[in-house]
Amino acid sequence: MAVNLDAPSRWPRAEFLADLRKAAKSGAGKRTGGGSAPPRDRQPQATASIPTTERHIDLAPEEVRILQVLARAHNEGTEEVPAVVLPEAAKLQAALFTYYADRLYRLGLIHVSVWSGGKDYKIKPPGIGWLLEHRALPE
Repeated sequence: MAVNLDAPSRWPRAEFLADLRKAAKSGAGKRTGGGSAPPRDRQPQATASIPTTERHIDLAPEEVRILQVLARAHNEGTEEVPAVVLPEAAKLQAALFTYYADRLYRLGLIHVSVWSGGKDYKIKPPGIGWLLEHRALPE
């Protein structure tokens, strides 16, 4: 061998290599879903949740307040805002905040960091873009 290592003799190396070669010749393992392969000229549909400027998203006023609080914190140099202060800063009850923050996360407008002490939130570029497009970016 090139690295001067010997494989233990108790491994069925010859059988394993024969199985690998047989699978490679038969094409086994190439697809897991069965069926025929899609045409090469057809591109798969994008499933990313990050909104684009072409996609119109209606946000509730509570969601806009959350984005504005996160944008204000970002402007002041605080990238991530702890979950314990964010509901109060956005003037929302904790349960409502949880609901709206989850929706903003699923839309790709905010990022949520989960750690042993709780959660931290920060605005993502698409969230800033949404505020810009709707003239709601805080001063």
